[in-house]
Amino acid sequence: MKVLNVVLNNFTNDSRVLKTSMSLKESGYNVTIVAYHDEQVKEEEVVQGISVKRLKLLSKKVGSNPIAILIKFLEFIFKVVFLSKRMGIEIAHVNDLQGLMVGVFLKICKPSIRIVYDSHEWQIDHVPNQSIWKQKVLYIIEKMAINFANKVIVVSDSIADEYVKVYNIDKPYVILNCPYYTKVEKDDIYRSTFNISKNMKIFLYQGALNKGRGIECLIRVFESLSNDSVCIVFMGYGALVSEIKDAALRSNKIYYHDAVRPEIIYQYTSSADVGICLIEDCCLSYRYCLPNKLFEYTMAGLPVLVSALPELERFVTKNKNGLTVDINDSHMILNALDVLSQNSNLIDEMSKNAEKLSSIYHWDEQAKILLDIYNNL
Repeated sequence: MKVLNVVLNNFTNDSRVLKTSMSLKESGYNVTIVAYHDEQVKEEEVVQGISVKRLKLLSKKVGSNPIAILIKFLEFIFKVVFLSKRMGIEIAHVNDLQGLMVGVFLKICKPSIRIVYDSHEWQIDHVPNQSIWKQKVLYIIEKMAINFANKVIVVSDSIADEYVKVYNIDKPYVILNCPYYTKVEKDDIYRSTFNISKNMKIFLYQGALNKGRGIECLIRVFESLSNDSVCIVFMGYGALVSEIKDAALRSNKIYYHDAVRPEIIYQYTSSADVGICLIEDCCLSYRYCLPNKLFEYTMAGLPVLVSALPELERFVTKNKNGLTVDINDSHMILNALDVLSQNSNLIDEMSKNAEKLSSIYHWDEQAKILLDIYNNL
C-alpha cells in the first residue's frame, strides 16, 4: 500500500517521522515523505531508503504576516492533494495539527483515503505562555479535524487521556519517542575535554537549550553549590546557549558543549554519570511529556533526575532509575544532587535498572504498535 507521510517542516531533523517511515517500509509499505522545500535542502532525495519530496512554493516570498502564512499553507495543501492523487496514495500519515489539516483536505478530495494522525504533543497548549484565544482557536480546529482521522497516535498516556476527555474519541494509541536499541559502551569524553576530576559526578543536560526546560534553574543551582563533587554539562543548541556560556565563565561547575551528530551522541551521553530532565510545568504539553532525551539517557544506562510531573514521575517511580524533584524547590534539587553524588551504591543500582529498561524502551518495540495500527486500518 502507498503511504504519504506529511510533515510541515523541511525534514532535516525529524527522527520520529523517519523512524515511522522506515518501520512501515520494512513491513512492505511504499512510503514517501512530503515536506516543505527551502534553499538548504534538496527538492528530492532518498534518505535511508525513504523517498523524500519537498514541495517548492510559488508563494514562498509573499511575506511572513498571518495572511501570507495562510496563502503558503493553502498552496502546500493544494500541492499535497495533487501529489497524492498522482501517486495513488491510500494512507496519509499526518504529523501534528497542521498535518491533520492537510489530511482533512485529502479526505475531502478522496474519501477512501485513510488518515493516521500522529500528534507529537498536546496541540492546543504546546508552547509556554500561549494565549487563551489561540488555545481556543486551536481547540476548535482540532475538534473539527480529528473526526477525519481513522486512527490517532500520541506520545504519552496522559496526552491520550486528555484527547479522550476533550474530544470524546476512542483512546489514542501511544507510541513513545524511543530511540533505536543500541549497545552503549561507557565513554569519558567530558572528563578529557574539560579536565574534570574522576572524583566529580557529571550531570548532563542534553537537548534543546530553550526556556521551559529548567535551564535557568540549573544554572542558579550549580552556581550556588558548595558541593565540590558535582558539575553539569549542557550539550545542545538553542536560545539559551549564550546564557550557559556566560555561566560557564563564572563557575567551574558549569560546562557547555556544542550539539553533536546523532550517530555519535551516545559516546557523549555515556560520558556522564546522571542525566537531567527538569521540564517546567508551563503548558500541558510539557506537563505530560516524555522527552526523547529521557530514553536516550536510559539507553546509555544513566540514572536520571527529573521533574515531578505526571509522566516523568510515573516512569522513574515505576522503574527505580532516578529521582524526582520539584523544579521550584532549589533546596530539594540541591539535596538530590548531594544524594546522587555521595551514594555510589544508589547510582549503581539505578544504572543497572536503566540498562534493563534499554531493552524495553526502544523503537522496535514502539514499531509493533505502529504496525498493529496499520494492520487494522
